[in-house]
Amino acid sequence: MLKNLSPLVEKALQFATLKHVNQKRSNGDNYIVHPTRVMEQVSHFFSSSFNGLEQQNELKEQELINLQCAALLHDTLEDTETSVEELNTLFGEEITKIVIGLTSDNEKIKLLQNDLNLINKYPNLKYLKEGLNLEIDNLDNFVLQKRMAKSIYLTNKINEMDEFTKIVKLCDRLDNILDVNDLKLYKIENYKEKPKNKNFNIEYKWETRFILENLEKNKLNNIHLEIMKELQKILY
Repeated sequence: MLKNLSPLVEKALQFATLKHVNQKRSNGDNYIVHPTRVMEQVSHFFSSSFNGLEQQNELKEQELINLQCAALLHDTLEDTETSVEELNTLFGEEITKIVIGLTSDNEKIKLLQNDLNLINKYPNLKYLKEGLNLEIDNLDNFVLQKRMAKSIYLTNKINEMDEFTKIVKLCDRLDNILDVNDLKLYKIENYKEKPKNKNFNIEYKWETRFILENLEKNKLNNIHLEIMKELQKILY
């Protein structure tokens, strides 16, 4: 499955495997399966853009190595005991910068969540609210506020990302959506680690729809658009 990886990518894979060693995905898979698949998605979409002069392709190959490493490491700061200094020492400033850009700030999400005027500040949230209410009976206001806060935070964050970080983030979202979609195929009881709530798959899909609808089109390149097409095939 994983062939012809550069020494630095192999190092990132080993590092991520160790850091996520005791973590599982919702379906019981070892957690490392997720960043590995994200790395493969990044490789697929980014490599398809290779063209032009040999020198240009050499530059793209180095960019791809950085993105592959960042994809493997993308959850280490957020979900494991890993420091920025550790990543910087082992993988360099450029890869570390991407991983930092992919890491959510939970304090900022909580600030948005506590803003009871959120939907008035961001009228486009009505789309998300209506969608969730359409599919979830008796939607809890706390759950709604939390999902709206995270949707606004992530949309703003992705819009501010540089083009390379955005590639990894969209591939991350694609792999998560594929996992969430699979949740519908089985009874929740079959999963070793249950989703945080019974409506998680619905919430996550509407959150992703909201993000895609509100990405700034002038900041998207052809790779971003190709990944978004794959997301849209699943979501709509």
